[in-house]
Amino acid sequence: MGKIVLLDENTSNKIAAGEVVERPASVIKELVENSIDAGADNIVVEAKNGGISLMRVTDNGSGIEDDDVEIAFERHATSKIRSSNDLESIGTLGFRGEALASIASVSVVELTTRTRANQYGIYVRVEGGTVKEIKQVGCPVGTSFTVSSLFYNTPARYKFLKKDSTEFGYISEIVNRIALAKPGISMKLIGNSSVVLHSPGNNDLLSVIFSIYGKEVSRNLLPIDYEDSILKIKGYVGKPEISRSTREYQSVFINGRYIKSKLISAAIEEAYKTFVMKNKHPFTVLNININPMLVDVNVHPTKMEIRFSKEQEVFRSVYHAINNALLSTPLIRNAYFTEKSGNLFKITDQEIKKPDFVQQNIETASILKNKNELTDKNELTNQNRDKGAAKAVKEEKSNYNYIDINSTPPNIGTEESKNIEVFQGSDLSTQNEIVKKESLHNNNLNSNNLFSKKLCEQSGDNNKKEIESPESKQTNKEYNLIVSDKTDSIDKCKSDDKEDGRAKEEKLEVFKNATIIGQVFSTYILIQKDNNLLLIDQHAAHERIMYEYYREKFSKKEPFSQILLTPEVVEIPYNEIKFIEGKKEIFNNLGFNFENFGNNSIIIRSVPFINDINSVKELFLEIVDKIKKSNVDNIDIMADEAIYTIACKAAVKANKKLDEKEIISVMDKLGETRNPYTCPHGRPVIVKLTKHELEKMFKRVL
Repeated sequence: MGKIVLLDENTSNKIAAGEVVERPASVIKELVENSIDAGADNIVVEAKNGGISLMRVTDNGSGIEDDDVEIAFERHATSKIRSSNDLESIGTLGFRGEALASIASVSVVELTTRTRANQYGIYVRVEGGTVKEIKQVGCPVGTSFTVSSLFYNTPARYKFLKKDSTEFGYISEIVNRIALAKPGISMKLIGNSSVVLHSPGNNDLLSVIFSIYGKEVSRNLLPIDYEDSILKIKGYVGKPEISRSTREYQSVFINGRYIKSKLISAAIEEAYKTFVMKNKHPFTVLNININPMLVDVNVHPTKMEIRFSKEQEVFRSVYHAINNALLSTPLIRNAYFTEKSGNLFKITDQEIKKPDFVQQNIETASILKNKNELTDKNELTNQNRDKGAAKAVKEEKSNYNYIDINSTPPNIGTEESKNIEVFQGSDLSTQNEIVKKESLHNNNLNSNNLFSKKLCEQSGDNNKKEIESPESKQTNKEYNLIVSDKTDSIDKCKSDDKEDGRAKEEKLEVFKNATIIGQVFSTYILIQKDNNLLLIDQHAAHERIMYEYYREKFSKKEPFSQILLTPEVVEIPYNEIKFIEGKKEIFNNLGFNFENFGNNSIIIRSVPFINDINSVKELFLEIVDKIKKSNVDNIDIMADEAIYTIACKAAVKANKKLDEKEIISVMDKLGETRNPYTCPHGRPVIVKLTKHELEKMFKRVL
């Protein structure tokens, strides 16, 4: 007698359930996808005890016909496809006809459904794959599935379930993904009688993101709207500051279906390569619409793994969509301050927090009016000073009113009083210096581009002057840059090459009309732009400059090396020597020229431009390790890893005092880079502190 037998239907369904129904979240996924295929625009998901004891999915879709109710629980029974030809162009989320049969075989299922054409609904109860009850009931249009006692007849599966909170976490994750894929559907998730999620269903993806991830994430997103001959991509990607340590915040949807694809994940990581720090993963929500003929979703019963027929084209499209979004938006990070107990800037005096408190300005009119004799004497003494400045002071003085300097200062907010800083005991000479300083400051702010010195010098325009005075330098303690004598001279500088000029102007926009204040801690450059204070990490900024310089040289195969006066001998194992010789072209393009020196050693004769020439050996070995660890044959990928390291070694270090010319040079070159906002490792280059934030810190605004 033969040993092979044909398994009964109930056993087959339980085996199939092992692939389709892994945990309660799998049940929710299948049922919600059925609701979406039924045309529902309002779906409510309920779960108790992590979905183990009870799950309910209710929708307002088209419902199930009376004749289809019983057959719906049969294996491979579906309304989505009719033949194998339909598998090539699947437009629905479900199509295999296994979900309901698998769920019903390992649980107790209660179904209540009604179509719009019927005046009554149908109730069905199925236990372990067997229909126990069917009757007519009154119910609204749509379908409601109630699943209870999951895995009651398969104890081996039941004991591998995790605790309730963990299982509900999986349910929440899958509902969140579906809500992101279908922003036009209102999704409500209820856990143990508490509403966990309620998306508006207004077809606004940003509203759904806000509902799931909150304000901090939603306000740091960049929109994506990309289309080419292969696919169309819409969605949002996060700024580098909201990157996470895992990929849990990456959601990718193909034709409305949540999927996991190594190909698309690789494209995302490549697009963010120099924007986020290593071991950080960006936030992404990408809705990709592609011809169903180019996608195979029939790879796994869960339908989360797919294959593309044109993988390279899909990779390039996703990469360019994200990269374009990152490069088209300024990525200067804002500085946020959260008050904590013991904060240095926290003021606990309750009197200061009164709502009727108004910051008072210092009135200077009385100082001048009550000291007419002193003022006249000063005017005679300083008559050889700048007449324009003295005249401005006199005009300013004539606009003041007499007040008592010992009385409470009134509210003043006039333009005349904003920029005058004269305290009791000041004389006209001090006032003249302040007026000169303000005039000089306004000249700086009104110039088209404070960092135009380099542009003018390159075009050969010598019609410029240095707007700087010893008085202003001592009073203001800030660097005043070289600007053109007239605004027209800047345009003349750019006239030699209009296209290049326009490109540079766009890149320098972030520093336009800015003033260099100085350097703090010999590490950070301070710049004032409008009502913002920009803090620039000099090492990160110079590292970005050097990276793009080396990358351009490498791509053009131009040398960027320096010959060593004393060649460096490096002893390494034989196998590494063979590895290095096999990659000699890459090392040469990176600026390293070497040759075999015998006795398991090589001699290095030239290296890239770096500041610390004593670290040649360490730099070379570090790059060797990086190229070996890359474990790829792509030259560009291997070179990128090496250029990161070279740029870091070549960049100016923290705690290095920079003079005025060096700061100007760093700012000029940083403004010309493709991405001035992050270093190659993803660390921020620029942090912005607004005037409003400063006023909040000093309690000037409440």
